[in-house]
Amino acid sequence: LLGTYVDAIMKLNAKGAKQDAKEVIDNFAYHLNEGCIGSVSEIFDADAPHHPRGCVAQAWGVAEVLRVMMDYELYETGKKESKSKKAAAEA
Repeated sequence: LLGTYVDAIMKLNAKGAKQDAKEVIDNFAYHLNEGCIGSVSEIFDADAPHHPRGCVAQAWGVAEVLRVMMDYELYETGKKESKSKKAAAEA
C-alpha cells in the first residue's frame, strides 16, 4: 500500500506533495538496509515502531518503492544541477 499512499499524496497535496512523498520514501529507506537487505517485508505493524512481519522479501513491495521513486522522481542522481538549468526547469 506504500505506492498507493504516495500516489494519494501526490494527487491531493499539490503544493508540498513532492517533498511530502519524498519524506515518506526517505523514512522507509531504513528498512532496505535491515533484515533481508534491499528487500521489503510483507507487512508491518500498524502501530509504532512499525516492526516488519510476514515474509522477509516481497518483490512487489520493492517494485512499488521503485515505481513511486521513478514516477515522481523521488531520488537523487548524485549530480549537481547548474543554477541556469534549474532555473530553466522551474520556468
